[in-house]
Amino acid sequence: MTKLEDRIREELEKTEKSEKTEKIEKNEKTEKSSSKKKKKKKGKAKAVEMQVIPDVEIPETTDEEPEVVPETPDEPMEDVPTEKTPEPFVYKPRLVVKNLTKSMANQVILDDLTFDLAEGRVLGLMGPNGAGKSTLLRILAGLFHPTKGTVTVNGEPVGLKTKGMVSYFPEGGLVSFGESVSSARSFFVKFFPDFDKDRFDELVDRFKIPEKRVGHLSIGYRVRLSMALCLSREADLYLLDEPLGNLDPLVRDDIINLLVESVGGQASFIITSQRVRDIESIFDEVIFLDKGKIVKQGPAEVLRMEEGLSMDDLYKEIYR
Repeated sequence: MTKLEDRIREELEKTEKSEKTEKIEKNEKTEKSSSKKKKKKKGKAKAVEMQVIPDVEIPETTDEEPEVVPETPDEPMEDVPTEKTPEPFVYKPRLVVKNLTKSMANQVILDDLTFDLAEGRVLGLMGPNGAGKSTLLRILAGLFHPTKGTVTVNGEPVGLKTKGMVSYFPEGGLVSFGESVSSARSFFVKFFPDFDKDRFDELVDRFKIPEKRVGHLSIGYRVRLSMALCLSREADLYLLDEPLGNLDPLVRDDIINLLVESVGGQASFIITSQRVRDIESIFDEVIFLDKGKIVKQGPAEVLRMEEGLSMDDLYKEIYR
């Protein structure tokens, strides 16, 4: 082999050795770089693992199944009636008397009377003979005209319109001596549309009033008949002038029981009586008249408490 060939071989060997060395170095660099990347990834993972997680309450788990609330379809709201505001109470008196004066033959019978009576109330009108009680009832019934002042029943001035609202029992009775029970009944049926025939017949049977002319009846039966006629009307205001009168105890008891049954409804009553003890229990209001003037008036119960007296004792105290 020549020297030239030896040199060529040496050069080739060097070249191969250097190529191998380069490849080895290159592979080592590649491995180093990949290992660095892995280390970086591992470092990041560790950093994530080292983050502090805040405390979170974890609900306790139970074996019970959660309650299932069934869904209800939307229902249309019902129209709920709105409550009406109650209307304020308005006092509407049945009877109003203002500054009533009545003079007859230059004599003052009633002197400037003022009072009113509510629906369903009973007024006891008391006083001695000559006090003006009967005159007052005749004016309220439309039989007398006042000299001064005004009187209204249900807001109407006393007159033709109010006669159908008022039932009047005069002292001594309603019927004349020539009438019979049946003729008195026929008269009331004809002239008073509010007359209750069945009620009247019931009272006639109850009081055992015989079918006779009034002139042939006793005083007790005449009073019973007149009361049956008066209270068989469906009036708004009843005016009873001395219904107890000078009656015997049995007749008086019949009349008192009938009055007790009749009061307490919508109708109002004015009752005059000198027999106060027998009838004062049904009075809601009282007026004491003397010589045409009101000397005391007010609710019966209030006067009893203020005076410490019954109406009968107060009557005696005033007129003694």
